[in-house]
Amino acid sequence: MKFLIDILGEIYPDFIVEDKIRIIKNNKIGFANKKGDVVIKPQFEFATEFHNGFAIIAKNCKKIPWHNENEHSGCEHISVKCLNYGYINEKGEILKIGKFTFEEICNKINWESSEE
Repeated sequence: MKFLIDILGEIYPDFIVEDKIRIIKNNKIGFANKKGDVVIKPQFEFATEFHNGFAIIAKNCKKIPWHNENEHSGCEHISVKCLNYGYINEKGEILKIGKFTFEEICNKINWESSEE
């Protein structure tokens, strides 16, 4: 089942993964179950879907356009860069957060995206 999620002002498709889907409230990301019940209150600037019981979170994030701001190609792709990454468990407990890269956290918890 596919839904839409707004991350830092950009709309992306989202999926129910491990019975959770990301939700947005007051520009913060949390998670709901497939019934729509909030299971982790929105509190994160950035959050991935869950994989093996963990989701990557981040704070101190900003959007970085892919193109030169002086050029306008009609395509508005962005990357999200954050100063602090970490991860949570299925209860929403922050297990680690700090000056880590996204890749370091991925490797630590063997996280993989469900997107193909």
